[in-house]
Order: sequence, then C-alpha cells, then structure tokens
Amino acid sequence: MCKYNRTELVNQITSRYTPRNILLMNIFLAFLIGGLSGVCTAAEDGGFVNVVPFGELKTWQPQGKDYGVIWEDSRDIFSVVVRFADSGTIPSQESINLQYWQSSWPHRRIPRDRPSGAGGSGWLDVGDWFKGKWVKADTKLEVKGNTCKFTFNPVNAKEFTGLKNFSAPYRTTLKLRLVADKSLPSIESFEAYTDSVWAPLEFEVRWGGTADKKRQNWDGRLEVFNGIIEQVRQLSTTKSVKVSTDYSWKSQVKGRIDGIRARILCAKVKGFNSFDETIVTVRAKHETFSFAASDLEKYGHIFLPDFGVIVRKAGDNTTYRSAMQTWRGNKNKNIYTRISTVPEQTFTQAWKDTPAKGNHYIPLSFEGSRQHFGVESDGGVFCHYHWLSRRPGRDTKRCLYEGNTIRYRFGMSGAKLEDRYIVDGCLPMIVSQWQRDGVKYRQTAFVVPFDGVPGAGERIYADDTLILMIRFEIQGVDNSEREAKLDIDSIAGGTEKLTVDDGLIFAKGGEQKRLRMLVASPDESDYSLAAQDGKVVCRAALTADNPKRTIDIAIPYITFTESKEWIALRRIRFDEAFGEVRKYWTKRVQDGTQIFTPEPMINDFYKAHVSHLLINTE
Repeated sequence: MCKYNRTELVNQITSRYTPRNILLMNIFLAFLIGGLSGVCTAAEDGGFVNVVPFGELKTWQPQGKDYGVIWEDSRDIFSVVVRFADSGTIPSQESINLQYWQSSWPHRRIPRDRPSGAGGSGWLDVGDWFKGKWVKADTKLEVKGNTCKFTFNPVNAKEFTGLKNFSAPYRTTLKLRLVADKSLPSIESFEAYTDSVWAPLEFEVRWGGTADKKRQNWDGRLEVFNGIIEQVRQLSTTKSVKVSTDYSWKSQVKGRIDGIRARILCAKVKGFNSFDETIVTVRAKHETFSFAASDLEKYGHIFLPDFGVIVRKAGDNTTYRSAMQTWRGNKNKNIYTRISTVPEQTFTQAWKDTPAKGNHYIPLSFEGSRQHFGVESDGGVFCHYHWLSRRPGRDTKRCLYEGNTIRYRFGMSGAKLEDRYIVDGCLPMIVSQWQRDGVKYRQTAFVVPFDGVPGAGERIYADDTLILMIRFEIQGVDNSEREAKLDIDSIAGGTEKLTVDDGLIFAKGGEQKRLRMLVASPDESDYSLAAQDGKVVCRAALTADNPKRTIDIAIPYITFTESKEWIALRRIRFDEAFGEVRKYWTKRVQDGTQIFTPEPMINDFYKAHVSHLLINTE
C-alpha cells in the first residue's frame, strides 16, 4: 500500500486562494500528481478506490485535534485507513473517533440501486458543506502496527435508528475527519475507500483530422480525475509527437494524424449515480476536451469531428476516416432534420412517439386541505405525516402510527394493471383496473371531507379530517367459479398486526383502539372478512349465478379512536359522496378559465390543473 502526504504541498500552493478555489486547485493537483509513485503504488487492478487524492486534505479544529478531507461531490465511504508516522505514537482507541459531515443523507439520498432522472433527482437536495453537522460514526476499529482501519456498522444501528429499512454499511458524505481528544501525532497517510474498484483502460487519442490546410499546435497533457495515469507514450516510433515523463507532449500537425497512447486505472463503480466516475481530459493548445471513461468502455470509440479527434479503446480498429463516413451518414438523422421530412405533426402522433412513463402514484385530497393521500399503481395507499409535524394543528397528534408514513395495501401488487384514468378526464378522482387469476378488480378512489362537502361559498380548514373512499368492483372474466381476494395490511415503521370487528379494522396493541379503515358492501354482497397472520383477508366466491361483488373501504387520514367517530364513518355512503365530490370539482373547473382545442386530451390537461393547484397547498 502507498505512503503519501500531500498536506505540505497543498498548503504551499493554495495559501493565496479562497476556500472554493483551494478545492478546485486541489482537484487540479490530483490530476498532476496522479501518476507519482505514492499514489500509483497504492492502486492496483481490482483494488478499492481511495478517493482522498480527489478532494482536499484539511483540518478544522485548533491544536491539531483533527485531520480529514473535503470533496466537491458526496462520496460513499466504506472504510477509512489512517497511517501514523510512528507506531509508538498511535492514540488509544478510546481517544479517537471518525466523524462525517451529515447534511441531508441518509434521510434524502441519491439511489444506488437504480438510475436517477427527471424532476425527482434534479430538485433533490443532496446537502452542502455548510448546512449540516458532524456526526460520530458507528465504526469498528482495527489497529495493526502504525495503521488504524475503520469500517462502518449499519447506519441505523445507533446513528439513525428510525430508518428501519436502510442499513447501509457505508456513509455518504462531503467531509470526513479523524478526531482526537488531544493533538494528533504525525499522520503519514489518510485514505478513504468507496466500493468502486480500479480497472485498467488503454486507449489512443488521435488528432489532426481537421489540419488539412493549416498547421495545428497540439502541445498538451493528459489529466485524469477519479483515476490514475500509468503511462503515456507515442502511437509509434514513426510519429513525431514527443512525450515527457509528466504526461505532457509536443505535437505540431498539418496534413496528417498524430496522437498518443495511454494506459490508466479508472474507477469501476458498483452503484448507480456514483461520483466516482473517471473523467479523462486532453488539455492542449489547439483544443481541450473531456470524456467519461465509462463511455469509452461502452462504445469503443468517441468521435469529435469539430475538433478533428478520435479517441478509441485498445482493440477498436475504427479509423478517423471510417468514423467520419459513419458520422456523415447519420448526422442528418437527428430529430430537427427529420421534422422537415415528415408530414405535419399532430398531437396524436406526438403522443404515440412519447415514451411511456413508469407507474406513479396519484395524489388525492380536497381543496384547502393539507391532508394528502397517495394512491399507487397497485391500488395501495400512503399518507405522509411530514407537514403535520412541522406546522402543528388539530390533526397533528391524531396520526397514531410509527414514523412519518403509513401505507395500506390490498394485495394487487402481483396483478396486471389494465387501465388507469381520472374521472371525466380532469377531476381528482381515479379509476384503476387489474386482472389476476381470471378475476377483474376495478378500483375507484376519491377524497371527501369527514364533515361533508362544503356548500357554495364555504371552504374547509386545512386540518379538517379527510376520508379516502375506495370501491372495489370485482367480477370474473368468464362464468367459471373463481375466488376473489383482497389481502389488506398496514405498514408504519413495520408491518402492523391488524384485527377486525364488524368491518372495522384496527391496529393491534396500544392503550386505545386505533381504527385504520372501514370495510363494507353497499349491496350486502356475500363475502368474508377475517384476520389472518396479522393481515385482514377479504374473500368472495364468484359463480355463474353470483359473478360480481362490490366492496367499499373508507380510510380516515387521522386515527379514529372513539366509537362516535366510527359510527359517523359508517354513515358515509360511497355513491352519495362520489356524486357530491364530482359535482363540487366539476363546478370548480367550470368557474375557471376555459380553453377549447381540437384535441380533447389538451382540454382535459388544462382543466386538470385547476384541481391540482387547489389541492397542492403546501
């Protein structure tokens, strides 16, 4: 393993700069010193990536009581290795600890298990250097000789015990430091490892493709961020480029191709959206450009016709001439050029060309309320407690469940979603349909105020209680005998154990009876409702003589604990509430500005914004 100390070099060079310029300068230094013996010998093919050289070594406390690193982008740190100059001066285990800067992670985090895109990631607050706090990490410490190695226990073991389903053995952070009770002895090296691993990459950079008539000066150098340069050399002994030991070169071209061949170690990232991705920069007098090592791995070569450059991975035989021919054949196939060659665009055609979006929850609420339900594509429902806790009201202390979210599921996750739409094309009332085992399940859902729909000129208060009304219309696809089933469960911090009493479903335990929902039928359908393994299962036998069932469910946003509330909940009739809510929202839409186009979907989209804005009150 390597032994290196950049502190003195960094302090001398960065003494004239602001904090942000210092960090940028240190990243530049990482480019320059990436090939020095100290860093190169630390890395090997297949070894974990030490990301300290791509940040800035730093201290925060006086008297030398800490030592650490700061990065421009957050890193997922799995282990930290500290080497002291003298094994005889290592502090006791009780006197040192590892701390990381906790800004938004782990409550808000960039997903590692899937790609991230669209507005959800673009607006995601991933933290910064200034808003947050230092947190003592829950670690295991191993001491051997002059070396201390820290690894992390699950983040929810001691630090964030409320995160029941997130047991990360790493810490995502922008800053990391070792802290001691007194001045730290001399540190030889400070290393922080992610789960990315080093992998070799050999490639060629060829320039001069646009130097047919005028001489071009391609004097320059190779730089790598999140990577290590191992070698830069001529393409061949017949080429005129002259390469120096600091990975720079001299090259003048006219009417010919010249270039360099390089070998680097790049980071192979294991998680999506990692900031460990290796970026290679060719910084020359004629042109400067950068590319991702992963793109070169994926495509084999990268062609830059405006610069007269081709970058190709070792083993890729694409020439500049063949790349130019391919590019010329494809350059007029972009969407802007295609517009002039196709018939006049229509909304219908544009809609067909739009990629289908993934399944997403639909928010349901009522005008003026802060109580919002989310209805998932599998018919499940969730409620968030977040805003109720930040702005206390009458409803704040009545959400009697663990954590910030409660979810209700009905066992439709394995069913095939056949249709999903909003009532009248624009109202906050949704209809979904699934099919499973020869049975169709049609769900209609909307929200009604517990005290009734307000009349003309009236409004509800933000903390008035809302009820989510759900109707399942169940029918066999043929005349065969089928069993229809709804598996009802509740999750809040963990799966709750449910009991049932005359259609009222309660969360088991606690001093009070906590109602989760009411299950009933408007036509006295033949069905059974029974607690089973902590869930409540609703079953109905479908026959040729009796092929349909209707099940109504009412879910209060807050927790009902009193019998008078349960009785009042029973009085709400689905059909009556559906008609009143539909009438209310239809009038609200009609009272607003109207637009009329030949495309009904555009008209409905505009109308739908009325209810969206009126329920989006946070």
